[in-house]
Amino acid sequence: MPKYVVGHLTTVAAVEAALAERPTWRIAGSALRGVGVPDCIADGRRATVAALAAVETARVG
Repeated sequence: MPKYVVGHLTTVAAVEAALAERPTWRIAGSALRGVGVPDCIADGRRATVAALAAVETARVG
């Protein structure tokens, strides 16, 4: 099980910002925003919605 340290969410935000140049790439999982199954499902859904939106934007734009 991951054990989060102070500043963990800042680190996650920095990694996501670094991926900004690759809009269809997303990260998700228990190492990021929660270790429970509901947390992982929610995180996966959030990442999926964002990636699909980026694909749609790229296709339309």
